[in-house]
Amino acid sequence: MTTDPNQTSGQDQNERTCNSNRYEKALELAEAGKHQEAIGYMQQQLRETPDDAEVLNDAGAILHCLGRSDEAIDHILKARSIQSGSAEIVWNLAEAYLATGKAGKAMELFDDMDRMGVLNADVLNRTADVFLNQQNKGDAIEMLLRSLQIWPDQEMLRPMIEVIRSKRPKVAIFSDAASSSYLDDISSFIKERFETCTAEDPTDEELREMMNWSDISWFELCPDLAVRAPANAGTCKIIVRADCCAGNEQWIEQMDWANIAALVVVEGEYDRNTLIRNVPDIEDRTSVVVLPQGIDVEKSKTAERERGNNTAFLPNQINRILVQLENDIESQQSGSPSRDKSQDYASDEVGFSAEKAAPAFDG
Repeated sequence: MTTDPNQTSGQDQNERTCNSNRYEKALELAEAGKHQEAIGYMQQQLRETPDDAEVLNDAGAILHCLGRSDEAIDHILKARSIQSGSAEIVWNLAEAYLATGKAGKAMELFDDMDRMGVLNADVLNRTADVFLNQQNKGDAIEMLLRSLQIWPDQEMLRPMIEVIRSKRPKVAIFSDAASSSYLDDISSFIKERFETCTAEDPTDEELREMMNWSDISWFELCPDLAVRAPANAGTCKIIVRADCCAGNEQWIEQMDWANIAALVVVEGEYDRNTLIRNVPDIEDRTSVVVLPQGIDVEKSKTAERERGNNTAFLPNQINRILVQLENDIESQQSGSPSRDKSQDYASDEVGFSAEKAAPAFDG
């Protein structure tokens, strides 16, 4: 039996035309706001072209408009697996995540969105709003600070950041004369996120007062000062960042490790054998946090430090430590009556609009 090639070619052309007409009809209906009709056409199209990234993305956008954002996520994720470099797909995925309360998932997309040139202050602010509604103050303030970097003139954000800071743990930062040169970077970073006070070589009375004021006390490369921390200095969590190398051991034996929430060390400054030799069960008594090696200070053309391995400040890792302690503090306080979130975070002056951004169609 012989098949006419012209007939086959004509059938293929008719099928492509039909598919194109169906897809265009779906987009036309969606743009007109007739999303329920549009999704019917788009689902027919998907049965014919199930691996078409544009069709998957647009189907996801329409489902999102219908309030079916969980289904939208499935479609858009598949579209992204096929076409990872599409800004429209990544944007729609972020919007669907926000609509379903998955602000953390949306946040994971923001570096890619920034590289693609589509990250803006509005989506960051709306993500912060979702985090605040979930009582996640740490990630909320990160979103607002990033939003201010993009658009510094948002004066409405500054009072909101101050309100959030006031609801977070208070942090006292201590140093001695030898370690004070390390303090600028870390104190500036923490002050943006927490209420903070700093002291260099405090007296015992000053040490006691600041620790009683604070919820978290950070001793920056001054372990001898941490040894002096009074055992009855309130209920604050104590963090000690220190060098743990052979020849620098006396403070290890003198420290009351039962009062230390975390010992923070950097890889190049950390000799585990020295620590274990002096306090064999230290890893059972406190959390030992080993940070990765930082940026070489000389290569980054910043001031050379005399102590340690010339490692630069590691903000993300430091922030994770503080947020973990914040979570611990909130868990301990969870027996108290919960606060009204609207009183904590929102007012006419600092609230965000709940309006969603429009999805992006590829057609």
